[in-house]
Amino acid sequence: MQAERARAEGAFHAVGEALIVTDGAHRVRLANPAARSLLGAALTEGRDLREVTQFRATLDRAPFDPSAFWGQPEAAALPEGVTLVTPGGARLVEGALAPVLGPGAGAGWVLVLRDVGPLRARVVAALEEGERRVRDHAETLAHVTRLSTLGEMSAGLAHELNQPLTAIVSHGQAALRLLGDPERDEARVRRSVEATVTQAKRAASVIVHLRTLVRRAPTQTRPVDVNQVLDNVSALMAHEAEQADVDLLTRSSPRPLTVPADPVHLEQVLLNLVRNAVEAARGSPGAGVEVVARREGLHARIEVRDTGPGLADPVRERLFTPFTTTKAGGLGLGLSLSQTLMQGMGGDLRGENAPAGGAVFTVTLPLAVEVGPRA
Repeated sequence: MQAERARAEGAFHAVGEALIVTDGAHRVRLANPAARSLLGAALTEGRDLREVTQFRATLDRAPFDPSAFWGQPEAAALPEGVTLVTPGGARLVEGALAPVLGPGAGAGWVLVLRDVGPLRARVVAALEEGERRVRDHAETLAHVTRLSTLGEMSAGLAHELNQPLTAIVSHGQAALRLLGDPERDEARVRRSVEATVTQAKRAASVIVHLRTLVRRAPTQTRPVDVNQVLDNVSALMAHEAEQADVDLLTRSSPRPLTVPADPVHLEQVLLNLVRNAVEAARGSPGAGVEVVARREGLHARIEVRDTGPGLADPVRERLFTPFTTTKAGGLGLGLSLSQTLMQGMGGDLRGENAPAGGAVFTVTLPLAVEVGPRA
Protein backbone atom coordinates (compact mmCIF):
# COMPACT_ATOMS: atom_id res chain seq x y z
CA MET A 1 0.00 0.00 0.00
CA GLN A 2 2.84 2.39 0.76
CA ALA A 3 4.42 1.61 -2.63
CA GLU A 4 1.12 2.22 -4.41
CA ARG A 5 0.65 5.47 -2.49
CA ALA A 6 4.17 6.58 -3.45
CA ARG A 7 3.50 5.84 -7.12
CA ALA A 8 0.21 7.74 -7.00
CA GLU A 9 1.87 10.74 -5.36
CA GLY A 10 4.66 10.63 -7.97
CA ALA A 11 2.16 10.64 -10.80
CA PHE A 12 0.16 13.42 -9.14
CA HIS A 13 3.22 15.65 -8.88
CA ALA A 14 4.48 14.82 -12.38
CA VAL A 15 1.33 15.92 -14.20
CA GLY A 16 1.93 19.07 -16.26
CA GLU A 17 -1.54 20.49 -15.57
CA ALA A 18 -2.38 22.19 -12.29
CA LEU A 19 -4.08 19.70 -9.92
CA ILE A 20 -5.57 20.84 -6.60
CA VAL A 21 -7.45 18.59 -4.16
CA THR A 22 -9.70 20.15 -1.48
CA ASP A 23 -11.99 18.93 1.23
CA GLY A 24 -15.76 19.41 1.18
CA ALA A 25 -15.39 23.05 2.29
CA HIS A 26 -12.96 23.78 -0.60
CA ARG A 27 -9.94 23.98 1.74
CA VAL A 28 -6.70 23.01 -0.02
CA ARG A 29 -5.38 19.58 0.90
CA LEU A 30 -3.00 18.72 -1.97
CA ALA A 31 -1.49 20.70 -4.85
CA ASN A 32 1.08 19.61 -7.40
CA PRO A 33 4.07 21.77 -8.51
CA ALA A 34 2.24 22.92 -11.65
CA ALA A 35 -0.58 24.31 -9.51
CA ARG A 36 1.83 26.15 -7.19
CA SER A 37 3.62 27.59 -10.24
CA LEU A 38 0.33 28.80 -11.71
CA LEU A 39 -1.27 30.22 -8.53
CA GLY A 40 1.83 31.31 -6.64
CA ALA A 41 2.55 31.52 -2.94
CA ALA A 42 -1.10 32.17 -2.04
CA LEU A 43 -1.85 28.49 -2.63
CA THR A 44 -1.24 27.11 0.86
CA GLU A 45 -2.64 24.06 2.57
CA GLY A 46 -5.86 24.75 4.50
CA ARG A 47 -6.73 27.92 2.58
CA ASP A 48 -10.08 28.23 0.85
CA LEU A 49 -9.38 27.62 -2.85
CA ARG A 50 -12.16 30.03 -3.82
CA GLU A 51 -10.11 32.87 -2.34
CA VAL A 52 -7.00 31.92 -4.29
CA THR A 53 -8.57 31.37 -7.71
CA GLN A 54 -10.28 34.46 -9.08
CA PHE A 55 -11.88 33.88 -12.45
CA ARG A 56 -13.35 36.41 -14.83
CA ALA A 57 -15.00 36.03 -18.20
CA THR A 58 -13.30 37.44 -21.29
CA LEU A 59 -13.75 37.24 -25.07
CA ASP A 60 -17.21 38.86 -24.88
CA ARG A 61 -18.61 36.04 -22.74
CA ALA A 62 -21.39 36.47 -20.20
CA PRO A 63 -20.23 37.30 -16.63
CA PHE A 64 -18.79 34.29 -14.84
CA ASP A 65 -20.81 33.08 -11.82
CA PRO A 66 -18.32 31.55 -9.33
CA SER A 67 -20.97 30.35 -6.89
CA ALA A 68 -22.69 28.29 -9.57
CA PHE A 69 -19.36 26.84 -10.66
CA TRP A 70 -18.12 25.86 -7.21
CA GLY A 71 -21.43 24.46 -6.02
CA GLN A 72 -22.31 22.01 -8.80
CA PRO A 73 -22.86 18.41 -7.66
CA GLU A 74 -21.30 16.96 -10.81
CA ALA A 75 -18.13 17.57 -12.76
CA ALA A 76 -18.26 20.95 -14.54
CA ALA A 77 -15.87 22.55 -17.01
CA LEU A 78 -14.91 26.19 -16.99
CA PRO A 79 -16.65 28.03 -19.83
CA GLU A 80 -14.51 28.95 -22.81
CA GLY A 81 -12.72 32.28 -22.57
CA VAL A 82 -12.24 32.41 -18.79
CA THR A 83 -9.20 34.22 -17.40
CA LEU A 84 -7.47 33.33 -14.15
CA VAL A 85 -6.36 36.49 -12.29
CA THR A 86 -3.19 36.02 -10.21
CA PRO A 87 -0.68 38.45 -8.66
CA GLY A 88 1.55 37.75 -11.66
CA GLY A 89 -1.13 38.83 -14.13
CA ALA A 90 -4.13 37.38 -16.00
CA ARG A 91 -3.89 34.09 -17.87
CA LEU A 92 -6.35 32.44 -20.22
CA VAL A 93 -7.13 28.99 -18.79
CA GLU A 94 -9.15 25.87 -19.38
CA GLY A 95 -10.19 23.53 -16.62
CA ALA A 96 -12.80 21.55 -14.75
CA LEU A 97 -13.99 20.95 -11.20
CA ALA A 98 -15.03 17.45 -10.17
CA PRO A 99 -16.39 16.23 -6.82
CA VAL A 100 -14.62 13.45 -4.91
CA LEU A 101 -17.40 11.43 -3.40
CA GLY A 102 -17.06 9.77 -0.04
CA PRO A 103 -19.36 7.62 2.03
CA GLY A 104 -22.57 9.55 2.70
CA ALA A 105 -21.42 13.04 1.68
CA GLY A 106 -19.06 14.99 -0.51
CA ALA A 107 -15.52 14.26 0.50
CA GLY A 108 -13.94 17.06 -1.48
CA TRP A 109 -13.13 18.47 -4.89
CA VAL A 110 -10.46 18.22 -7.57
CA LEU A 111 -9.73 21.30 -9.67
CA VAL A 112 -7.76 20.90 -12.92
CA LEU A 113 -6.38 24.01 -14.64
CA ARG A 114 -4.45 24.41 -17.88
CA ASP A 115 -2.73 27.61 -18.98
CA VAL A 116 -3.68 27.94 -22.67
CA GLY A 117 -1.90 31.24 -23.24
CA PRO A 118 1.33 29.71 -24.64
CA LEU A 119 -0.70 27.27 -26.77
CA ARG A 120 -2.77 30.14 -28.13
CA ALA A 121 0.40 32.09 -28.94
CA ARG A 122 1.81 29.09 -30.80
CA VAL A 123 -1.43 28.67 -32.76
CA VAL A 124 -1.47 32.36 -33.70
CA ALA A 125 2.18 32.17 -34.74
CA ALA A 126 1.48 29.05 -36.82
CA LEU A 127 -1.47 30.77 -38.52
CA GLU A 128 0.62 33.84 -39.29
CA GLU A 129 3.38 31.64 -40.70
CA GLY A 130 0.84 29.76 -42.82
CA GLU A 131 -0.55 33.03 -44.17
CA ARG A 132 2.99 34.21 -44.94
CA ARG A 133 3.72 31.00 -46.88
CA VAL A 134 0.47 31.41 -48.85
CA ARG A 135 1.41 35.01 -49.71
CA ASP A 136 4.93 33.98 -50.75
CA HIS A 137 3.50 31.17 -52.86
CA ALA A 138 1.05 33.54 -54.53
CA GLU A 139 3.84 36.02 -55.26
CA THR A 140 5.97 33.23 -56.79
CA LEU A 141 3.08 32.16 -59.00
CA ALA A 142 2.45 35.77 -60.04
CA HIS A 143 6.13 36.16 -60.94
CA VAL A 144 6.12 32.95 -63.01
CA THR A 145 2.91 34.09 -64.68
CA ARG A 146 4.48 37.40 -65.67
CA LEU A 147 7.54 35.69 -67.12
CA SER A 148 5.47 33.13 -69.00
CA THR A 149 3.12 35.84 -70.27
CA LEU A 150 6.07 37.77 -71.63
CA GLY A 151 7.34 34.61 -73.29
CA GLU A 152 3.95 34.03 -74.90
CA MET A 153 3.82 37.69 -75.93
CA SER A 154 7.21 37.27 -77.59
CA ALA A 155 5.87 34.31 -79.57
CA GLY A 156 2.84 36.34 -80.63
CA LEU A 157 4.98 39.31 -81.64
CA ALA A 158 7.31 37.04 -83.61
CA HIS A 159 4.25 35.86 -85.54
CA GLU A 160 3.11 39.44 -86.14
CA LEU A 161 6.59 40.54 -87.25
CA ASN A 162 7.14 37.67 -89.67
CA GLN A 163 4.95 39.16 -92.41
CA PRO A 164 6.44 42.70 -92.54
CA LEU A 165 9.99 41.36 -92.28
CA THR A 166 9.36 38.98 -95.18
CA ALA A 167 7.97 41.88 -97.20
CA ILE A 168 11.00 44.03 -96.36
CA VAL A 169 13.36 41.34 -97.61
CA SER A 170 11.31 40.87 -100.80
CA HIS A 171 11.14 44.59 -101.63
CA GLY A 172 14.81 45.08 -100.73
CA GLN A 173 15.89 42.30 -103.06
CA ALA A 174 13.72 43.75 -105.85
CA ALA A 175 15.31 47.18 -105.39
CA LEU A 176 18.79 45.65 -105.58
CA ARG A 177 17.92 43.90 -108.81
CA LEU A 178 16.53 47.10 -110.30
CA LEU A 179 19.60 49.08 -109.26
CA GLY A 180 21.80 46.54 -111.09
CA ASP A 181 19.91 47.03 -114.35
CA PRO A 182 21.70 49.57 -116.62
CA GLU A 183 18.33 50.63 -117.97
CA ARG A 184 16.62 50.68 -114.59
CA ASP A 185 13.26 52.28 -114.02
CA GLU A 186 13.82 54.87 -111.28
CA ALA A 187 10.10 54.95 -110.48
CA ARG A 188 10.03 51.19 -109.79
CA VAL A 189 13.12 51.47 -107.59
CA ARG A 190 11.47 54.28 -105.65
CA ARG A 191 8.29 52.24 -105.16
CA SER A 192 10.31 49.25 -103.88
CA VAL A 193 12.24 51.44 -101.44
CA GLU A 194 9.03 53.16 -100.27
CA ALA A 195 7.38 49.75 -99.74
CA THR A 196 10.40 48.66 -97.70
CA VAL A 197 10.11 51.76 -95.51
CA THR A 198 6.36 51.18 -95.06
CA GLN A 199 6.87 47.58 -93.93
CA ALA A 200 9.70 48.63 -91.61
CA LYS A 201 7.41 51.17 -89.95
CA ARG A 202 4.78 48.46 -89.57
CA ALA A 203 7.30 46.23 -87.84
CA ALA A 204 8.38 49.11 -85.61
CA SER A 205 4.77 49.74 -84.55
CA VAL A 206 4.59 46.13 -83.38
CA ILE A 207 7.91 46.25 -81.53
CA VAL A 208 7.02 49.44 -79.68
CA HIS A 209 4.53 47.46 -77.54
CA LEU A 210 7.22 45.17 -76.17
CA ARG A 211 9.77 46.35 -73.59
CA THR A 212 11.48 43.13 -72.68
CA LEU A 213 11.79 39.74 -74.32
CA VAL A 214 11.89 36.81 -71.89
CA ARG A 215 12.69 33.29 -72.99
CA ARG A 216 10.63 30.74 -71.07
CA ALA A 217 12.71 27.95 -69.59
CA PRO A 218 11.96 24.37 -70.68
CA THR A 219 9.32 22.61 -68.60
CA GLN A 220 10.83 20.55 -65.78
CA THR A 221 8.47 17.65 -65.04
CA ARG A 222 8.32 15.38 -62.01
CA PRO A 223 5.59 13.26 -60.38
CA VAL A 224 2.89 15.61 -59.05
CA ASP A 225 -0.34 14.79 -57.19
CA VAL A 226 -3.18 16.68 -58.88
CA ASN A 227 -5.15 16.67 -55.60
CA GLN A 228 -2.36 18.58 -53.83
CA VAL A 229 -2.25 21.16 -56.63
CA LEU A 230 -6.03 21.64 -56.37
CA ASP A 231 -5.72 22.14 -52.60
CA ASN A 232 -3.18 24.90 -53.22
CA VAL A 233 -5.37 26.56 -55.85
CA SER A 234 -8.43 26.39 -53.57
CA ALA A 235 -6.49 28.01 -50.73
CA LEU A 236 -5.22 30.78 -53.03
CA MET A 237 -8.66 31.48 -54.54
CA ALA A 238 -10.81 31.12 -51.41
CA HIS A 239 -10.69 34.80 -50.45
CA GLU A 240 -11.13 36.06 -54.02
CA ALA A 241 -14.17 33.82 -54.55
CA GLU A 242 -15.67 34.96 -51.27
CA GLN A 243 -15.20 38.61 -52.22
CA ALA A 244 -16.94 37.93 -55.55
CA ASP A 245 -19.80 36.14 -53.72
CA VAL A 246 -19.07 32.99 -55.72
CA ASP A 247 -19.36 29.52 -54.17
CA LEU A 248 -16.09 27.68 -54.95
CA LEU A 249 -16.36 23.89 -54.63
CA THR A 250 -13.42 21.53 -55.21
CA ARG A 251 -13.97 17.78 -55.56
CA SER A 252 -10.63 15.99 -55.43
CA SER A 253 -10.12 12.41 -56.51
CA PRO A 254 -10.54 9.90 -53.66
CA ARG A 255 -7.19 8.39 -54.72
CA PRO A 256 -3.93 10.20 -55.57
CA LEU A 257 -3.74 11.35 -59.21
CA THR A 258 -0.04 11.36 -59.95
CA VAL A 259 0.97 12.93 -63.26
CA PRO A 260 4.34 13.90 -64.76
CA ALA A 261 4.18 17.71 -64.71
CA ASP A 262 5.87 20.92 -63.68
CA PRO A 263 4.06 21.66 -60.38
CA VAL A 264 4.35 25.44 -60.72
CA HIS A 265 3.13 25.47 -64.34
CA LEU A 266 0.25 23.10 -63.58
CA GLU A 267 -0.79 25.21 -60.61
CA GLN A 268 -0.48 28.33 -62.76
CA VAL A 269 -2.81 26.85 -65.41
CA LEU A 270 -5.46 25.73 -62.90
CA LEU A 271 -5.24 29.01 -60.99
CA ASN A 272 -5.82 30.92 -64.23
CA LEU A 273 -8.82 28.72 -65.13
CA VAL A 274 -10.41 29.02 -61.69
CA ARG A 275 -9.85 32.79 -61.60
CA ASN A 276 -11.46 33.15 -65.04
CA ALA A 277 -14.38 30.98 -63.90
CA VAL A 278 -14.91 33.09 -60.76
CA GLU A 279 -14.92 36.27 -62.85
CA ALA A 280 -17.38 34.71 -65.33
CA ALA A 281 -19.73 33.49 -62.57
CA ARG A 282 -19.71 36.77 -60.65
CA GLY A 283 -23.23 38.23 -60.49
CA SER A 284 -24.98 35.20 -62.01
CA PRO A 285 -27.91 33.53 -60.18
CA GLY A 286 -26.52 30.97 -57.74
CA ALA A 287 -22.99 32.00 -58.72
CA GLY A 288 -20.66 29.05 -58.36
CA VAL A 289 -17.52 27.38 -59.65
CA GLU A 290 -16.96 23.63 -59.39
CA VAL A 291 -13.58 21.98 -59.88
CA VAL A 292 -13.65 18.19 -60.30
CA ALA A 293 -10.63 15.88 -60.60
CA ARG A 294 -10.94 12.21 -61.50
CA ARG A 295 -9.17 9.36 -63.23
CA GLU A 296 -10.33 8.55 -66.73
CA GLY A 297 -8.55 5.53 -68.20
CA LEU A 298 -4.83 6.29 -68.33
CA HIS A 299 -5.36 10.02 -67.86
CA ALA A 300 -6.15 12.49 -65.11
CA ARG A 301 -9.05 14.78 -66.00
CA ILE A 302 -9.72 18.11 -64.28
CA GLU A 303 -12.87 20.08 -65.12
CA VAL A 304 -13.50 23.70 -64.14
CA ARG A 305 -17.20 24.57 -64.49
CA ASP A 306 -18.85 27.94 -63.90
CA THR A 307 -22.40 29.32 -63.85
CA GLY A 308 -21.53 32.28 -66.08
CA PRO A 309 -22.99 33.22 -69.48
CA GLY A 310 -20.84 30.72 -71.39
CA LEU A 311 -18.64 31.28 -74.45
CA ALA A 312 -19.92 33.31 -77.38
CA ASP A 313 -19.33 31.69 -80.78
CA PRO A 314 -16.73 34.25 -82.01
CA VAL A 315 -14.74 33.86 -78.79
CA ARG A 316 -15.02 30.06 -78.74
CA GLU A 317 -13.58 29.80 -82.27
CA ARG A 318 -10.46 31.80 -81.27
CA LEU A 319 -10.36 30.76 -77.61
CA PHE A 320 -6.68 29.80 -77.53
CA THR A 321 -5.42 32.29 -80.12
CA PRO A 322 -3.02 34.88 -78.65
CA PHE A 323 -4.47 38.36 -78.06
CA THR A 324 -8.07 37.07 -77.98
CA THR A 325 -9.90 38.51 -74.97
CA THR A 326 -13.27 39.82 -73.81
CA LYS A 327 -11.81 41.54 -70.72
CA ALA A 328 -11.31 45.28 -70.69
CA GLY A 329 -7.56 45.85 -70.67
CA GLY A 330 -6.81 42.13 -71.00
CA LEU A 331 -3.90 40.92 -73.10
CA GLY A 332 -5.68 37.79 -74.31
CA LEU A 333 -2.69 35.60 -73.49
CA GLY A 334 -3.87 33.67 -70.42
CA LEU A 335 -5.63 30.80 -72.18
CA SER A 336 -3.07 30.68 -74.99
CA LEU A 337 -0.30 30.49 -72.42
CA SER A 338 -2.18 27.83 -70.42
CA GLN A 339 -2.63 25.64 -73.48
CA THR A 340 1.05 26.04 -74.37
CA LEU A 341 2.07 25.00 -70.85
CA MET A 342 -0.25 21.98 -70.91
CA GLN A 343 1.08 20.82 -74.29
CA GLY A 344 4.62 21.23 -72.96
CA MET A 345 3.74 18.75 -70.21
CA GLY A 346 2.17 16.27 -72.64
CA GLY A 347 -1.38 17.25 -71.77
CA ASP A 348 -4.19 19.22 -73.31
CA LEU A 349 -6.62 22.03 -72.49
CA ARG A 350 -10.05 22.47 -74.05
CA GLY A 351 -12.95 24.86 -73.47
CA GLU A 352 -16.61 24.58 -74.39
CA ASN A 353 -20.10 25.45 -73.24
CA ALA A 354 -21.70 23.11 -70.72
CA PRO A 355 -25.12 21.60 -71.65
CA ALA A 356 -26.65 23.03 -68.46
CA GLY A 357 -25.20 26.50 -69.07
CA GLY A 358 -21.95 28.22 -68.31
CA ALA A 359 -18.53 27.19 -69.55
CA VAL A 360 -16.40 24.16 -68.78
CA PHE A 361 -12.64 23.96 -69.30
CA THR A 362 -11.05 20.52 -69.26
CA VAL A 363 -7.41 19.73 -68.49
CA THR A 364 -6.13 16.24 -69.30
CA LEU A 365 -2.73 14.81 -68.43
CA PRO A 366 -1.35 11.28 -68.78
CA LEU A 367 -1.00 9.47 -65.48
CA ALA A 368 2.51 8.71 -64.28
CA VAL A 369 3.71 5.23 -65.20
CA GLU A 370 3.83 3.03 -62.12
CA VAL A 371 7.04 1.04 -62.04
CA GLY A 372 6.49 -2.27 -60.29
CA PRO A 373 9.12 -4.35 -58.47
CA ARG A 374 11.41 -6.46 -60.61
CA ALA A 375 10.73 -10.15 -60.77
